Amino acid sequence: MLIQVLWKKKMQVPFWLPHELIYILDTKSLDPQGLKSRQDLDRKAEEHFQNCCRACQVEASACYSLGMWIDGVPFNNDRSKSIDVGALNFPGLQKDLRLPLFVLPKDLCCPATWEGVAALMKWSFTILTSGQMPLERHDGMPFTTQDSKRKAWAGKPVSHSFLVQVKGDWQAFKQIFQLTSWREAVGCCFRCNIKNSQIEQCGSAASWKLPANRLSHLDNMERIWRRGQPINHFWGIPFFTCEQVYIDWLHTADLGVSQLFLGSLFTLVLETLGGDKNKACRTLWTKMQKFYKVNNCQSRLNIFKLSMLKGKNNPKLRSKAGECRELVPFGVEISAAHLGSSEEHEAAKLCAKLLAQCYHYLSKDSFDKEKLLSSIDKFALQYAALSSWAKSQGINRWPIKPKFHHAGNDF
Repeated sequence: MLIQVLWKKKMQVPFWLPHELIYILDTKSLDPQGLKSRQDLDRKAEEHFQNCCRACQVEASACYSLGMWIDGVPFNNDRSKSIDVGALNFPGLQKDLRLPLFVLPKDLCCPATWEGVAALMKWSFTILTSGQMPLERHDGMPFTTQDSKRKAWAGKPVSHSFLVQVKGDWQAFKQIFQLTSWREAVGCCFRCNIKNSQIEQCGSAASWKLPANRLSHLDNMERIWRRGQPINHFWGIPFFTCEQVYIDWLHTADLGVSQLFLGSLFTLVLETLGGDKNKACRTLWTKMQKFYKVNNCQSRLNIFKLSMLKGKNNPKLRSKAGECRELVPFGVEISAAHLGSSEEHEAAKLCAKLLAQCYHYLSKDSFDKEKLLSSIDKFALQYAALSSWAKSQGINRWPIKPKFHHAGNDF
C-alpha cells in the first residue's frame, strides 16, 4: 500500500491484513477453534465481545476476539532510532501469540502516515465484522494481476472477528488515537478529567473515581474535535470505542512508576552503604548479581552504575521493562537488609513490599483483581505520602509523574 511519509513523499509499505490472517487461520490452522478461546479475556473485553456478537447475530463460539499491540522498538546500536510495530494478538488465549501487521520507521512517519494506516485497518476490521472476504481492493479498485489469491478468496466466508482490546504506550495513544498526553492542560487521562496538578490524588476516595468525573467515548471525541483535529479512521472500526483502548501495565509501571520508585530506593540504599558512591554502587551491583543467581532471573541488567539512577530531574532506574520487573522483589530484599527505622526508611520499606504485592497479584499464577486493586491503592497512598514528605524536606527523591495516575486505572 502507498503510505504518505515525511518530506511529502509516498512509499510502498507492506501490511499483513487482519482479515486475511483470520481467513488463513480458518482454512490452514490445525486448531482454529482453539484460537477462538476466551479463557483469559477480562470481564470488560468479554462483555464488549458478547455485545458485538449479539449486534451481528452470530454465535460467540464461532468468532475471534482480537487485540492490537502498537509499540516502538529501538533498532540501532545507540537506541536513537526506533520502529513502530503493530501486531495482532488474541487476548483470550492463555499463551502469548502476536502476528505482526506493519513495521514503520518512526523518523519517517507523519500524521498522514497514521491516517493511511488507520484507514486500512478500519477497512480490514470492517470486513471481519461482515464475515465475508472483500470483492475489491481497499481503495475500491478491482484486484490486480498480483492479487490472484485475493480473487480466489473474494466473497468467501471468514469468521466474524471483533477488536476488543488495543494496547500501546502514551505516544501511540496521542499520535495515533489523538488521546490527551500528560502535558495537556485539559487533562492527562482519557478515562477521567484529572489535571496534572491533581495526580497526587489516589486511593479509593480519589475524586477522579467518581462517576461524574469519568470520561465517555463521546467526551474524548469532543476533546479531539475541540483541538481542531480530524477524527482518526481507527474510531470508525465497527463497535470500537475508547473503552477498548487499554492502559498497559508494562508502560505505566515497568517503564514508569516502578523505575521511579527503584531509582529513589537504590539511591537511598547507596547512602546507607556509605563511603565513595561509585564503590557503594559496585557493592549494590554485587548483591544484585547474587539475587539474580538465587532467583534464576531471566531478564537482567548487564551493568549497573550511578548514571543509571539519574532521570531528567529525579532519580529513575534506567532499564528495560523486564529488567525493572525482575528487580521489584530485589527492592524488598535490599531495603529490609539496609534501611533503618527513620521515617523515610520505614516508609520506603513498606512501599517496596506493597509494590511487590501488586506484581504478585498481577501474575498469571496468582492473579486476583480485588487484591491487585487493593495493593495498587495501598502502594499509591503510601508512595504519595512519601513523595509529599520528601518535598517538605527538600529531598530530591520519590517523584510523582502522570504515569503514577495511569497505573491501575484500567483494572
